[in-house]
Amino acid sequence: MRQANPYFAYSAGHAPEAASGCGLPACLSGGGDRARPQAVAQDVGASSSLQSAASARRRPASVEGALTGVALCGAVLRLAERLRGQRHRRACIRPAQLELVAPSLVGGITDRRVRLGHDGSSQAAEWIQGLRARRLLTPNVELLSPLGQPSPLPDGAAGGSGAEAGKALGRVFALLPDGRLLRGLEAKALASDPPSIGIPGEWASWDYAMTLLGSEWRDFYAWEYWRFLQPPGPQRTEAVASGVQALENAAARGVPGQWWREGGAVEVATAMLNEHGFCVWDDFLPAATAEAIASSALAAWSDGTMASGTVSSGSGSFARGDSVLWVNTEDPSAFASSDDLGRRLVPKDGLSSAAVPALGSVLASIDALVAEVIAPKLHEARTISTRSHAMFTCYPALGEASGPQDSARGYLRHVDNEGSAGGVNCDNGRVLTTILYLNDGWESHNEGQLRFFEHSPPLQVRGEVLPRLNRLVAFWSAELPHEVVAPLHRDRFACTFWYLDRVPGPSAVAFEDAPASLLQQASVAVARAAGGAGLDFVD
Repeated sequence: MRQANPYFAYSAGHAPEAASGCGLPACLSGGGDRARPQAVAQDVGASSSLQSAASARRRPASVEGALTGVALCGAVLRLAERLRGQRHRRACIRPAQLELVAPSLVGGITDRRVRLGHDGSSQAAEWIQGLRARRLLTPNVELLSPLGQPSPLPDGAAGGSGAEAGKALGRVFALLPDGRLLRGLEAKALASDPPSIGIPGEWASWDYAMTLLGSEWRDFYAWEYWRFLQPPGPQRTEAVASGVQALENAAARGVPGQWWREGGAVEVATAMLNEHGFCVWDDFLPAATAEAIASSALAAWSDGTMASGTVSSGSGSFARGDSVLWVNTEDPSAFASSDDLGRRLVPKDGLSSAAVPALGSVLASIDALVAEVIAPKLHEARTISTRSHAMFTCYPALGEASGPQDSARGYLRHVDNEGSAGGVNCDNGRVLTTILYLNDGWESHNEGQLRFFEHSPPLQVRGEVLPRLNRLVAFWSAELPHEVVAPLHRDRFACTFWYLDRVPGPSAVAFEDAPASLLQQASVAVARAAGGAGLDFVD
């Protein structure tokens, strides 16, 4: 029996009823004529509520230990920044190009209602009441007719309409927001199981379900997903909107490709990472640089050099539908060792790699963001010592003829670093995930958003980001569950970089000014300054 199930934190006491058509707020868009939320900051300085939270973020114990006795490290790091010769000043003023979407779900799905029908029998009523008693019916579930009265099939659903068509679907059926029609739920054991999404070991459970049911397992995943999906809370929505607006204002006043280094933007970005676990920078690179990287990713996809993405932790091969190519300024295989047969080894997630020399300036910019903007403000980033190779990804588009089962072409809810969940050490060293999006003219109807979740309840949305060209998103790898929604009508491209707390190796590359290296240098410098020549043996 499951104990302390996080889903029940909000589902207790709710009976199925008509759900409002509200969508999921905290969505980011790259333009258009949608209205802005009313509660947004008008300037960088208006994000004081975010900034005030930055000092209160919990420090991991390992970081606390590393900082013990080094009270002056912050000052030394700031001195190091000045010594590196940062001389970035505003050179021009340009109009704002971005809009924040008003709270609603991006894409074609406009509500979360699960329409639950039945044949009016006492057996159907007993089954539905059993779900209700075990708190497995949420406000997302809408009964199509009162218990005891046969339900018609909703207009537009496969199979026609009317009471007779409804009876043909079994005693209990469901129409999900993604178009799936689930038949005979009362006869399927998984349909009445407690929720598994977000529970430790969930992918092993879904692996087993896939073995038993084949592709039908996705119907049960969707049945659970849509019943328990929740929008962000209003406070989260308002705070994220405020931070995003403040960064838009900073980008509009700053130098393209450099504005994020400015003081006000630094404060807002680090406060967003601190309070919400993620941050988004638009116009992160000079436009020509972003376009060049986008062209490289498109070329790699077009010539067939990408390989199917894999999940490195074993179970969960079903979870993702992307193709990947590991890239760096040099071919990542050049960094790797050889196996027993003399073959060069490359990173696990995808077996293809290539050199993309144009990545040099991109890596320099994101390295600077991590070392100069994030690490001096947030202790979690000060353990970073290396960076992964870059990973091009393509999620192929779903077309007009695609069915609900094709939603597999996204990436199901997961975290990038599972740590020691369930007592098993799955720590892969990832501290910070950064993703550069490469899709020019991406619109909300193309979906493909990156959707962040709370830890509890596991399917409460924290925010969403559309994959617009030259948009960079960063989030804590071990802290923030997320999924990639399958794109519609367009292939979706991105370039991902992970920042690690691992020593250099085949999949971990040292970079200049890595925060952990700077912290160690600062510690030694402070110790030497305090103790003089007698500390020559400090290492």
